[in-house]
Amino acid sequence: MKSIQKIFRFLLCLLCLLFAVLLIQNAPVVAKGAVQGIRLCLQTVIPSLFCFMVLTCFLINSGLYRFLSLARVTRRLFFLPSELGSILLLGMVGGYPMGAKAIASLLQQQKIAPRDAQRMMLYCCCAGPSFIISAVGVQMFGSFSVGILLFAVQLGVSVLFALVCALHCRLHSSRPAAIADPHPVSSVRPLGLGEAFVLSVAQSVEAMGQMSGFIVLFSALSQLISSLLPCASLARALLLGCLEVTNGCSLAST
Repeated sequence: MKSIQKIFRFLLCLLCLLFAVLLIQNAPVVAKGAVQGIRLCLQTVIPSLFCFMVLTCFLINSGLYRFLSLARVTRRLFFLPSELGSILLLGMVGGYPMGAKAIASLLQQQKIAPRDAQRMMLYCCCAGPSFIISAVGVQMFGSFSVGILLFAVQLGVSVLFALVCALHCRLHSSRPAAIADPHPVSSVRPLGLGEAFVLSVAQSVEAMGQMSGFIVLFSALSQLISSLLPCASLARALLLGCLEVTNGCSLAST
């Protein structure tokens, strides 16, 4: 077993060295991809997500999200604590990473049980309406109505998957009384409005920085792969779409 691990690490080291050589040989191409990623972050990702992310964090840190919960729907249909209805709505409609960020914040503050967070992450990771309608519907298919239809289909699938997960949890759960508990793990006192706002901006900046870093990296890799693989445009778009979805949609539309 140890010999296999050593061989794997040796091959991985060789792969890293090969990748370093490719980066040096194709430095202008990589730089062009990085610039495109930075432009994508500045012109699309940050303007469309940052303010909404601050709002989401503020609702969590201040505790105001509890007033937006759809108590009966959340408890009876989705088999979740009633106060998580607003998080469910943000995750399904607000688009990624709103749901994941909200769930992670609640988990860090010990306001949600880990088992509920794991279940919600399965269907609170949808793409946002702006991305599906504009990037996929308009740019890829050339139709605004197709984008609306795709978003509706995604939303319907997410709700269906949430119902299936709730049914599975009902059949296998040994804690039915936990659903009635609005504070499944802890009832930590919410922050003051001023403190919650400052913390929300700081958390959003950190999250956007991490997201932008991945976008720039994958954009540079996409540009490098695109220059090295002279394959058909559709096949290249599918391959590059696995690294960065926006680039894949843009290439498929050309």
